[in-house]
Amino acid sequence: MMGYALSRGTFRGSSRGGGFSLIELMIVISIIGIISMIAYPMYTDNVRQSRRAEARAILQDYAARQERFFSRNNTYANTFGATGLNVPATSENGHYTLALGTLPAPLNSYASSFVITATATGAQAEDAGCLTFTIDSQGTRTGCW
Repeated sequence: MMGYALSRGTFRGSSRGGGFSLIELMIVISIIGIISMIAYPMYTDNVRQSRRAEARAILQDYAARQERFFSRNNTYANTFGATGLNVPATSENGHYTLALGTLPAPLNSYASSFVITATATGAQAEDAGCLTFTIDSQGTRTGCW
């Protein structure tokens, strides 16, 4: 009799046990879903903005390299692979492709100025407000500096 009373008391005394009800679980899942809907777009925007720093840094570095090249050769390099410049045409993490343009001086074939452009690629191309950054030999910058 004692075993029957104990099991019967245990069964009726705590019908919930230690678990969660389905309603409680659904409420928690819906709260997590709402928070995720708000947080994920903010997170991706912050990631895109941090990648912009990569474009700005590489453009400034390449512009400085061009100035050093100019001081040694009295002309700007017309390719990224030029001797003394020798830099890749993509950013370190591959979020931007780089293009180099030079303009010849009016009286000779030497490059008298340059323009370096960084264009977003891959996932960074979804950054509609800041797809391209440029810097030229005068230090003029366009894009989201």
